[in-house]
Amino acid sequence: MYTLNIANSIEQKLTLAAQYQGKTIDQVLNDLIMEYLNDLEDGCLGEAALLRIESGDSTLVDWQDVKKQLHKIHQVFLDIENAV
Repeated sequence: MYTLNIANSIEQKLTLAAQYQGKTIDQVLNDLIMEYLNDLEDGCLGEAALLRIESGDSTLVDWQDVKKQLHKIHQVFLDIENAV
């Protein structure tokens, strides 16, 4: 459990947001903190991926190649579905 001291203007906006969403202020704060932590994690993962690419440990895949492979896989599933 934490105590949070925030400016009155932020508290008013937070109260309005909670009322609008039909949530408690605690629920809104928990949602906001989780969203922030998820965004932070995504950023860290993105930076790590970029470092791997820049170091040559990973490579990028052309989007057109990915679409072709997905189309082939989809076609296999359709063929299996039609055979059943």
